[in-house]
Amino acid sequence: MTGSTSSAARAGARLQEIADALGIPVTALYDEQPPLPFIEVRDLIREYAAITDPQGRARVMTIIRQEAARCRAACPQKPPYE
Repeated sequence: MTGSTSSAARAGARLQEIADALGIPVTALYDEQPPLPFIEVRDLIREYAAITDPQGRARVMTIIRQEAARCRAACPQKPPYE
């Protein structure tokens, strides 16, 4: 395996790990137009990655967790992608 091939294999494996952690297909992480909510997840990850301040990231996570808790309480039915 050449260096570029092994790098590509590592990148593919890493993408698969991320997709598995998010519970989405790996294709949702590519630039092609996957169906919602995968587009939203991809955009959320990109925007979150742009936040370099740890306190800013903590604020974002607090807001996300509060909104998710509010939604779960209002509609306890699990979304199909969870």
